[in-house]
Amino acid sequence: MKYEKITAHSQIYSVIITNSRAEALRKSSQEQATARVYDNGFIGTAGQIGPYDAGELFKRAQDKLSAGIPYPCMLGHETRKEDAFKHIIQPARFLPEIKELLFRLRESCPDFIFSNRINLRESEKHYTNSEGAQLDYRGNSINFSIVIKDKNSSNIMDGSYNCLTDFYDGEGVIKDIVKFTQAYKKQVELPERELPVILDLSLIGMFINDFSGERYAAGAGILRDKLHKKTFSENFSLLLDSSSMPHTCFFDAEGTVKEKDKFYLVKEGAVSGMLTTKRTADKYGLPLSGSAAAAFDGVPYAGMGGLTLGKKALNIADILKGQGIFVAMSSGGDMTGSGDIGMPVQLAFLYEDGELIGRLPELMLSGNIFEILNQGFIGCAQTGPFCYSEEPVMACRMNAKRRYSVCKVQ
Repeated sequence: MKYEKITAHSQIYSVIITNSRAEALRKSSQEQATARVYDNGFIGTAGQIGPYDAGELFKRAQDKLSAGIPYPCMLGHETRKEDAFKHIIQPARFLPEIKELLFRLRESCPDFIFSNRINLRESEKHYTNSEGAQLDYRGNSINFSIVIKDKNSSNIMDGSYNCLTDFYDGEGVIKDIVKFTQAYKKQVELPERELPVILDLSLIGMFINDFSGERYAAGAGILRDKLHKKTFSENFSLLLDSSSMPHTCFFDAEGTVKEKDKFYLVKEGAVSGMLTTKRTADKYGLPLSGSAAAAFDGVPYAGMGGLTLGKKALNIADILKGQGIFVAMSSGGDMTGSGDIGMPVQLAFLYEDGELIGRLPELMLSGNIFEILNQGFIGCAQTGPFCYSEEPVMACRMNAKRRYSVCKVQ
């Protein structure tokens, strides 16, 4: 009988923002353990939140073998330790720093209200198995999730500022939000000529489920029969990367370590992999993506941790000259079985040479994914028009129209 064990400990310091003020600091911590046993082609799993007894945990996992869940035993032997912990903010200074940040935002953006939260997260993960593998990770991050509301608006929210990183730069946050709010106050019309569109990973989210190994093996989804075939622009790459993404553990929920910490779903336009677990990779003869996720007491499933774009320029201004449409908030939309996309945009800005010029009316973006990411693909960058937020963005050509027509009163 073979076994593996994963333990995780996390600590979160959360500053709650209400009416543009840092109201409180909440601290929470969690410890959990997962035990899995393998015998005769079956898996048994058990988990515990809080203090645990290893012997009792493995006994519970062994008892679960009777459920008859088939799973291959593919345990590795690797040993590796990675300490990616950075000095971001001392927890004792976290609330005072954010209070000062909010004070300056109130002074700089008096026409707007800010709310929601900012989290400082620390975590450790450890993996061992009966084959001698020993994997250890430690990391931390700060996550800004700030809701922005115009005081003159009747909306619940008018925008948001989101940033996940492993260093703190209060000046950068203020510059970004000032840039956002100044552009928001300037309403501009959608130019009649066709403009390129700048998006984050929301476009990828429209069809990421089609990278499921099980879905692909069943012949479903828009990527059926496209594995190892050039499908998109040679400048487009999509990958799972735990080496450059903040606070991303280098091993997955099955103890798999990706080669060079990267796994390509699309490499230079060719579909090169699917999202798999050890079970789906073994069952369907697919490459192992090393991105398995799992509930603390559940069987692993295919995740997508570390999803990012490849072949990135430093900034979007390096690849897109002139004007474009910067998508700041998009929710909803759908894609047909042939890849036709309808994507409503609740907030977009007119962009020009790295700057936000003004707020556009609500839009509807459309096109076919095989055209957008092929001949319509311009390129991608590590950062967009903001100086601190490092979310990767892409520029491509899509059809853009106003969502609502303007009725003229005679």
